[in-house]
Amino acid sequence: MKPIVALCVLLPFTTVAYAATTTDKDKPTTIIDVGEGSPLVQAAVTGDRAALTEAASVPLPGMEAITKALLARLDGDFEASGKIARGCVDEAVRGTVNAQVGVPCAQIAASDLFMRGDLRGWARMTHADWAKLRAPMEKEVGHGGITTAPVLAAEEVIKGMGKAPTTFAVTKRMDKLDFLPATERSTAPGAQLIVPAKVNGKTLNMRLDTGSQMTVLSRADADRLGLKVLNVNLGIDGQAATSNGGKSGMVNIAQLQVGNLDVHETSVLVVDFSESVLGIDLIGRMADRVAISKTGMRFDAKVTNDCPSPPDYLLDFSGVYQHRFAIQATIDGKDTPVMLVTGDDGYMTLSSDDPSLRTSDAHGLMRTDTVNGPVMRKFYAGKARLESGARKVDLETTIFPADGSPIPHMLGSGVLNDFDILLDNKRHRACLLPPTKPV
Repeated sequence: MKPIVALCVLLPFTTVAYAATTTDKDKPTTIIDVGEGSPLVQAAVTGDRAALTEAASVPLPGMEAITKALLARLDGDFEASGKIARGCVDEAVRGTVNAQVGVPCAQIAASDLFMRGDLRGWARMTHADWAKLRAPMEKEVGHGGITTAPVLAAEEVIKGMGKAPTTFAVTKRMDKLDFLPATERSTAPGAQLIVPAKVNGKTLNMRLDTGSQMTVLSRADADRLGLKVLNVNLGIDGQAATSNGGKSGMVNIAQLQVGNLDVHETSVLVVDFSESVLGIDLIGRMADRVAISKTGMRFDAKVTNDCPSPPDYLLDFSGVYQHRFAIQATIDGKDTPVMLVTGDDGYMTLSSDDPSLRTSDAHGLMRTDTVNGPVMRKFYAGKARLESGARKVDLETTIFPADGSPIPHMLGSGVLNDFDILLDNKRHRACLLPPTKPV
């Protein structure tokens, strides 16, 4: 099984407690914490709609906007979430709501740009909102606020990025994209989904990975393309939080062409991966619906299926900017969310302590390099039945002991032997479809 190629940049909420005083002497002051690990953010992580709805009733101006924005995200409606959060920021600047509430609202408002591949736009909006919030924060709490990880990261990006805004254009005449043959032989069951691209007119091959929230260049590719790699400190010991703990940098690109998408004046992260990765930030720009088969991609796929409501784990709010495609499936008779990670060329990875799923008691060890150092994990070979719609398939699985992960199960590109994947980018949902003929 090839190591997972996935990237997530952890830019957490500010840890701030917001106080709403009441005139009733018999009632204590209400303290609301919307920091990382707070009950409010944890309610968003676990999809606890009741807790989020209850938080909206707290007598603190602006709290209703935060919770409504988070609820809209859980529904996959990023446009509505962004509008609500943007209105909250404007009110915080005017002083009609608590200025501290404007901080997480600003992060929510800017995050849609981040998750849709506009690193420059995100950095500018984050920096501008923070500048506007400094004065009301000074008036409210006696200082200019707490410097957050997103603000520090935005300032780092602004230092090195080009001045021109990033633009995105879609070629409507192109309705499909064939994958290239794999550049290396593999005995894995899944296909290596290699996508042709061009950077400043030069050819670049990228691995399609629905488990990576960001498109990144490998350092080797950046050097080969003659791009100047700038050091970027994202606030986590100078590293991006990646599956292999690679140090991050950034390059400025005049033109990036991939599939039907033409991107001008963009900034892209560079990581010490073995290959460059096309992530869901740019896949989401290609079409409202993208169908992925074993041989290629179809844009604005004409399918009658509507993906069901996303599982509550679709978005991870421990960092506002994390976003994953997950499906709701049935594994050995149990309904469960499963993350789609086409950068892994296995069939299925499960997190389970159920010995009946194992085909042998023999086990292996897999090393995963993280920002905190190498971690060795025990794994077993097994089999499990995957059901989606009316289709049932018995798949080989790699089984790790349960570790309490919010999304404990994962599907690699091997699933494309039996299903197609439909990404509903407009609603931020995904599902499996019966396999189609090669595109």
